[in-house]
Amino acid sequence: MIASVIFGRGGSKGLPGKNTMELLNKIVMEYPLMACKDSNLVDKMYVSTDSDDIAEVAKKYNCEYIRRPDYLSDDGALLQDAIVHAAQEIKNINANLKYLIITMCNAPNITVEAVNKGIKMLDDNNEYDSVITVGNYDMFAPERARTPDENGFLQPYVPFEAFNEEVTCDRKSHKPTFFADGGMTIVRAECLEDISKNLLPFQWMGKNIGYVEQLPGGGDIDYPWQIEAIKWWLKESGVAK
Repeated sequence: MIASVIFGRGGSKGLPGKNTMELLNKIVMEYPLMACKDSNLVDKMYVSTDSDDIAEVAKKYNCEYIRRPDYLSDDGALLQDAIVHAAQEIKNINANLKYLIITMCNAPNITVEAVNKGIKMLDDNNEYDSVITVGNYDMFAPERARTPDENGFLQPYVPFEAFNEEVTCDRKSHKPTFFADGGMTIVRAECLEDISKNLLPFQWMGKNIGYVEQLPGGGDIDYPWQIEAIKWWLKESGVAK
């Protein structure tokens, strides 16, 4: 059984109402719901939340409600703990859970094509623990990152000795630099049984992570400036007009 779960908490302080705001004539969380609903490979859909408002939107897409307990709903709660909780709740009902598709209410940057491609990649290659969506951001390669030292001077975030290639200002001299864009993770259910064995910092992704490359510019919405960027992404990706 392949299940999707969309995650979101109520009462956001950074950007209030981000999960249920309107974005190009849809509620922002409807975009990941549409991608999973339109896939013919997803068997069941769920929503994990403490918010009745979020749950009501998800119910329109036939999502079953996994009510998130209080200890997973405060400001200190980690997404990965909510993911493990949801996976266990689903497995309590259906022990045959094969893949869990993880989406977020404030990350509309996902397409049905990406969902289907990710599932096929897991079907075709047993070595993948998960498949995630990414964007290419070579301009943010780790060679370019800086952090202040005790004197307030900017120093390389990663010591240059860590890189095999010559460090130059030419973007083409860097290895491809991908960042998870928050649109989707599809993970094998067994990888969530003990996430302490998995790769940091996003331990719900397992160890061996495949990827579906999407347009850069997408991502989860946490700041007002991201709203216009995600509108551009949705239009360029053909998800919205």
